[in-house]
Parts: sequence; C-alpha cells; structure tokens
Amino acid sequence: MITSKKVQEFCNRFSLLVKQSVIDSPWVHGFLEFIERHHKEKKHILVTATPIEEIEEILQELNIKHFFYKIYGAPNTKNDAINETLRSLKIGSEHAIMLGDSESDYKAAKDNNVLFLLRGTELNKNLQSACKDWIFKDFINE
Repeated sequence: MITSKKVQEFCNRFSLLVKQSVIDSPWVHGFLEFIERHHKEKKHILVTATPIEEIEEILQELNIKHFFYKIYGAPNTKNDAINETLRSLKIGSEHAIMLGDSESDYKAAKDNNVLFLLRGTELNKNLQSACKDWIFKDFINE
C-alpha cells in the first residue's frame, strides 16, 4: 500500500541521490580557478531553481559557498532573483552579466535586460542559435 510516509521516504532518498550526483559531477573546465581568482573583485551571485537549502548544502560540501556574494534558490524565481539583485546593489542591468545553460536562464536575463552568455552544451543546441554571438564552453581562455 502506498502511504504518504512511503512517498516522503522515496522523495527524501531521491533528493539525497540527486544532491550527491551534483556534488560528484565534474567541474566545468576552469571554473574553480576563475571563481577563486575573481571572487574578491566581483560580486558573483548564484541563481538556481534548486531548492535553497539543497544548493547551500551542495556549495558547503564543495567548499565554494564563500565565493558567492548572494545565493538564490527555489522558491525564488530566477527572474525575481535577478531583479532583486539589481535593485539591492543599485546597479543598472547594463552592469550585470548572467552566465547560464538553460532556456529559463536566458529568459530571466532577457526579462531583466541583462546580457546573457550561454554555456553551450549538447542539451541546449536549440538555444545556441538564439545566443550565437555569446556562447562559451568553459572558463579557459585559449
């Protein structure tokens, strides 16, 4: 028999598996060196659809939480996170750049008039045509 307790148990197990797979996933080439080098001179804000508690745990486990000026996760929307960041830092959208790899990242940047740089992957080939002048693969300047 399926009970709400059993469903919650499976949801918790799934969440742990997903979190661990994110922690174990390979780094984008050059990212760690980039963020270590620039985190004191730039305000890096992380915007994700991952629940805020989970992303903070992941960042803590990876020992990179301190590189981010601010972290936004669900239930905040990406659009609201960008808008709030621009407002709280009192900067115009022309002074911000969003790096992302998804349609929702692209839309949130466009909705806030922020320049969007797409990390091109096999999963976002359709989006690459819209961002053709602003695509990067990794953080290595070669």
